[in-house]
Amino acid sequence: MLHALVQVPDLHLAIVGTTEGSPYLQLAEKLGLSERAHFLGYRRDIAEIMQAVDLFVFPSRYEPYGLVLLEAMASGLPVITATTTGAAEIITPASGLVMPDSEDTQALVQALNTLASNPEQRVRMGKASRTVAEQHSWTSMAQSYVDLCEEMVK
Repeated sequence: MLHALVQVPDLHLAIVGTTEGSPYLQLAEKLGLSERAHFLGYRRDIAEIMQAVDLFVFPSRYEPYGLVLLEAMASGLPVITATTTGAAEIITPASGLVMPDSEDTQALVQALNTLASNPEQRVRMGKASRTVAEQHSWTSMAQSYVDLCEEMVK
């Protein structure tokens, strides 16, 4: 993500999570991103942070489900992720961009440029993301499991 950010000069990045022992602060400085890569540390106000940003990027190398993606979508954010995250399967072309390779910096640059330069598309994708998230709420997923169990008992 930091290497991609170098190539998208008008974008700022908010990074949430513990930074203790992380090499990324030094990498951001080395890449000249100190003014645009904002390491926020561990936070409990994730909902407020998601309301303050324009899009959500999660190009994880591996994540079995990625509840954080669903949370971002529920916040009405367009998402950028990779097929290596389990939640990528629920992202529609209308709600986000899914890269086939989490290591493809140029694909990430293209996705970032696409959304950074098109606020109308971000709004449309954010609304679609919210709709997808509502289809995967705790209540609807629990009901799906109940329905499945009842069907198996019959």
